[in-house]
Amino acid sequence: MHKDMTGTRLIATFFGAGLLRPAPGTWGSVAALPVAWLLHVMGGFWALALGTAVVFLLGWYVTIQETRGQSDPDPSEIVIDEVAGMWLALWPVSLGAMMQGVSITALWPGWIVAFLAFRAFDIWKPGPVGVAEHLQPFLPISRVVRRRDNTFILDYDFPKSIGYIAPFYGNFLVCLRACAYILTLGGEGLRQASDHAVLNANYLMHNLRKIYDLPFDRACMHEFVLSARKLLKQHDIRAADVAKGLIDQGFHPPTIYFPLIVSEAMMIEPTEVESKETLDRFIEAMRLIAEKAVTDPDSLRHAPFTTPVGRPDEVKAAREMDLAFHPDTEK
Repeated sequence: MHKDMTGTRLIATFFGAGLLRPAPGTWGSVAALPVAWLLHVMGGFWALALGTAVVFLLGWYVTIQETRGQSDPDPSEIVIDEVAGMWLALWPVSLGAMMQGVSITALWPGWIVAFLAFRAFDIWKPGPVGVAEHLQPFLPISRVVRRRDNTFILDYDFPKSIGYIAPFYGNFLVCLRACAYILTLGGEGLRQASDHAVLNANYLMHNLRKIYDLPFDRACMHEFVLSARKLLKQHDIRAADVAKGLIDQGFHPPTIYFPLIVSEAMMIEPTEVESKETLDRFIEAMRLIAEKAVTDPDSLRHAPFTTPVGRPDEVKAAREMDLAFHPDTEK
């Protein structure tokens, strides 16, 4: 169907090059060559690099405008992406000419290699580049498809598809939960939640700094790092032992051994939802564990005692990662 040559269409087709047949993508790449030469002559490699960035961003915009309401998100006449790709392929030639102080046309073999290599990648699309068109029917489902009214649906009607991949819906529920939390709190609520999280973390850090090593002795944001290195050196108690001891005290252990730059690290993040009473109980639990490291270290090395499983064989778990559930297996 004929279309008027609007400004966005003029740019999308690179001044009509995409309307040439056959192989509009190749015509677009050919049309990009003299403009690339002109940019290099005017400002060297930096002009070509800047022009590539501008064309990429401008092409993104005009492509959205030109495909709005269409079922085909990538019409063959839109070749502005070929222009940006062709210029990018010419970067080594332009940079080499500028560094050597020679005319860019003197490196004509580089032009040929760049053109042929770009067209080959654009047509055949090897694995790292993307999915070739002839493989599209076999892609997994469900797929996000844009309809003519510019809305999106999940489409399952692909008979040749290899089927579902797990998890084929991605982290949708996590994003939905985060969205619901943000909408529920609103702007002011989010600010208050952030304030409470920072206050809780600093309250814990201030009360635990005299019991455990504090590698970074300064005000923190929503989390802070303690170290059990002194307990390890004096009583052979590791961060893992402290974490296991917290289970017996009724607390979920914090992240341990991260960040890696801190020996026997314990990263504590109370979040905004914990009350002062809970924070005080956590402080007392950490204090009792530190005392037990001195008076009864052997009990910490065998904690926890309140769970069905105490300490699994960590070496065996790392070497035999059998994560399957076998309901018929005898205990």
